[in-house]
Amino acid sequence: MELSGDIFFLGVTGHYIGLSHFSLGLWGIVLIPLVVQSLYNNWKWNQVVNHYLRTTEYGLMKSGLKILLEIARKKWRKITIVLWEGDIFDIIVRVIHRHGQAGYPRMILAEL
Repeated sequence: MELSGDIFFLGVTGHYIGLSHFSLGLWGIVLIPLVVQSLYNNWKWNQVVNHYLRTTEYGLMKSGLKILLEIARKKWRKITIVLWEGDIFDIIVRVIHRHGQAGYPRMILAEL
């Protein structure tokens, strides 16, 4: 039996168990296929992408963490340069005046 047939079988079996043994009613009709399809999609497409990229889940997480740390390092370097080499209070005042309102640290950090 191919994989799509297995998914259909799991869906039908899940419907039978959910409706007959747990009395889920309409919620069972909606939630059981949602759970079965979610499990299938979270397994299948990760496998397809990993095969296409010739990597594993661990390798994908490792490379993603490396990229994330590089982005954080660049952003931190930019923030520290502004804080230590520039007059931070002057920069904050300019940003607040530019946006016309005070108290928004996200806007200030976005400007850095």
